[in-house]
Amino acid sequence: MGCDCDPLGPSALPRQGRASDWQLTAQILKALAAKLRNLLPQGPALKLTFLIRSDTYMQEAFGEYAYCARVSHDFLDEMRSEGHEIGWHPHLWRWSGKWVAELEDSEFIKGCLVNGFNSLNDYFRLSSVRTGWDFMSNEIMETFESLGLQADFSALPGIKYHETERGIAHDWVGAPTRFYFPSRNDYRAAAVGARFEVLEMPITLTESPRPVSWIRPFIDWRHGARRSTTRYEALNIAKHPIFNRHAFERVLDRADHSSYILSYFHPSDLADSRLFSMKYLETNIWRLSVLCRKKKMQFVTMTAKEAAEDFLKLHGNSLHTPAHSDHRWPV
Repeated sequence: MGCDCDPLGPSALPRQGRASDWQLTAQILKALAAKLRNLLPQGPALKLTFLIRSDTYMQEAFGEYAYCARVSHDFLDEMRSEGHEIGWHPHLWRWSGKWVAELEDSEFIKGCLVNGFNSLNDYFRLSSVRTGWDFMSNEIMETFESLGLQADFSALPGIKYHETERGIAHDWVGAPTRFYFPSRNDYRAAAVGARFEVLEMPITLTESPRPVSWIRPFIDWRHGARRSTTRYEALNIAKHPIFNRHAFERVLDRADHSSYILSYFHPSDLADSRLFSMKYLETNIWRLSVLCRKKKMQFVTMTAKEAAEDFLKLHGNSLHTPAHSDHRWPV
């Protein structure tokens, strides 16, 4: 379960960040941590990968790349000591009269990533990363490799999206649904020869409810966005259970699917709304644990780093994923 810890308050992406934006986020994270400790009192401890922002936007808006890690170090260090992971969540926002995603200037992108990583890594040793808006390129994957990152879980297999107003985009058409080492020629393809030494761990997809599939093209049109034609979307564990109602069972019943389920959410998703809430997160976790018991599967939670290590221990360099008698859940 990855939590993308974006310090955004009511005025999303202001030119100058406000301490209150992160303070509100930190309060939500603390409430979440308390909830996880007691959510399944008879079950395994629930683990989370806290994905902390450290990028050019943070440096310009808050005065330092790893602002969040500095001001909340004690809390995050406590979470790490309890078995959670501190990961990294860089965005590529660049100020140009407004904040837009910079997806073409390779020098800016590399500087944003290298400086963001080094600053956050001074506080916590980083192994896992998930990019802002799921953007990826061969150059970014090469940078992640050079920084020594072990795992990335940005992939949304089969999904392509582009919104011109904010510049955000990602393209994962053709990417496998199982864990894989990316080809050096195409980050979306599992390597046959030369590969990036960063394990790509795709987010689990769930089928969108039919009404959402019907409405989404209109919403995309309103936002000037283009999306690949697909019935699927990323599984968000804090989203209304109707979105995930059949996803868990379908995944667990697929003999050719990895035994890992990955999900992510934002702290803002835990505020009560029609689509997201803390209660929905509780309900989804409880339903998954019940389903595992019903299917006589072991319910194990892992951080992203632990999932990568577990996968490589089980499969080594052979990336074929056979059916297992247990279910491992690094979400």
